[in-house]
Amino acid sequence: MGRKPISAWSGLQRKSTSLRRGFEQLVRDFAQLAGSENVDTVSGSTVVKTEIEEWKRILNSVGQTLEPTNVEMERRTSEALETLEERLVRALRDAGLNVHGETALLVIDGIVHAEINIKKALVRINGEVATDISVPGVKQAISDELDRVRKLVTAPDKFIALLLHAYETERLQAGKEFGSQVPTSGVIWQLAMLRQPPKLRSNPIATNFREYPREIFRADLFRLLESNLTNTDGKRFRYASGSDTAGAVFMFVPQLGRTAHIGRIWFERGD
Repeated sequence: MGRKPISAWSGLQRKSTSLRRGFEQLVRDFAQLAGSENVDTVSGSTVVKTEIEEWKRILNSVGQTLEPTNVEMERRTSEALETLEERLVRALRDAGLNVHGETALLVIDGIVHAEINIKKALVRINGEVATDISVPGVKQAISDELDRVRKLVTAPDKFIALLLHAYETERLQAGKEFGSQVPTSGVIWQLAMLRQPPKLRSNPIATNFREYPREIFRADLFRLLESNLTNTDGKRFRYASGSDTAGAVFMFVPQLGRTAHIGRIWFERGD
């Protein structure tokens, strides 16, 4: 995901942090000046007493003002979290999006995962923490992520050809016969290598490396499964879902109508 937007609360917290640091520095400056030699202690004593009283007044006012606000915010927060999933699902579906799941994990249009942790008041969208967990905020973040992923998804006919190439490379490196199953994680690695620009080979530095995140592979695979395209170059694509999660990709599988771990991939001879 791109750079996270700064929410109104985050902006206010940064301002508060900056003011606290300024206050702490002010206290150090007072202490340093009071400890200096040849200082006007008579005037200094008056200034220090006056400022201490003023800061006490301000801090007491802060407590009296914000404590009731904090109590009310906690009450509203508890209510908001209890209904967050329900309201978010409704808002997403009202926007015409396909949402699978009702609690903990939502899969939107098959390509964006939204993980909701009510106890920790935390929402992750394709693994990234949402900065604004109000329904409008999360909905916008999901919309932004949908736009980002859609721009990076590979067309099914091109992807299945790349998938076959990646499978062949992975199974040959493992010394396996054609038709043997290979770990999904190994195929992802081979696909990442296939996507690299020529300049990476001549100069293998980080800036020349083209990323291929798991969420993009997951979206590519979902689009392929959704298309029902299984054959390429006389070979038929196969996959296995099950309880073996080692190196697997957790995703919504259209053919199953639910989420599952895709842990093994292979191709067979076509008709």
